[in-house]
Amino acid sequence: MKRVQKYALVLLATAVAAAGCKNDEYDNRSPFDNVVYLDVAEADATQLTTFKKTLPTLERDFTVVMSYPASEDVQVTVEVEPALVADYNACNGTSWTMLDAAYYELAENTVTIPAGKTVSERLSLMLKNLDGSGNAAELPIDETYLLPVTIRSASGGVSLLGSSATAYYVVKRSSAITSAASLRDNWINFPTLDKAGPQSDLFNNLTAVTYEAIIRVDDFSKHSEISTSWWSRTNLL
Repeated sequence: MKRVQKYALVLLATAVAAAGCKNDEYDNRSPFDNVVYLDVAEADATQLTTFKKTLPTLERDFTVVMSYPASEDVQVTVEVEPALVADYNACNGTSWTMLDAAYYELAENTVTIPAGKTVSERLSLMLKNLDGSGNAAELPIDETYLLPVTIRSASGGVSLLGSSATAYYVVKRSSAITSAASLRDNWINFPTLDKAGPQSDLFNNLTAVTYEAIIRVDDFSKHSEISTSWWSRTNLL
């Protein structure tokens, strides 16, 4: 029995020594396959892109990320893929249409992750002609469109991280007012209503006025002079 135990200890020591010899080799590589993905899709593939209707253009940028450095440059191809719209709608219960090519431009289709690095240079996705000031009609207001940007391939045998290889930009030109003017030491003047004339006569039969405003209060001090009253020529509203 002692002889068997002795042999067992010898075999165990040999195994430990062998593992120690290969330790450096193991530390220099990951036990998992190397993959690439889009940084903007790391947490959520859906990218809500809602903007005010007065914007002519809107830029969004992103990078390609690799899980760990490679020993050589990795070339990654990125593209817009309309075929993915149907898949997204089926998975999310939506019925959005693909954004027309007249309204977007992907600056580059190929990007390089340098050897020893894990992040590429930034890629630009430009939304353009949004207000009709370019060569296309203005993008319809309050309509929702989908723009899938995906990694097509990567060199060096690097795989794609499926869940984060595609970013779905949900594009909406909104009619909502999202900003407010500062009225501190300022006021609104309607010169056409200051005196009688053809323009002011248009309002003679007006019986009601509705004011709509976005209010951003920036001072709650005792003497902040906050007022919710509106004055017309003859009445306090």
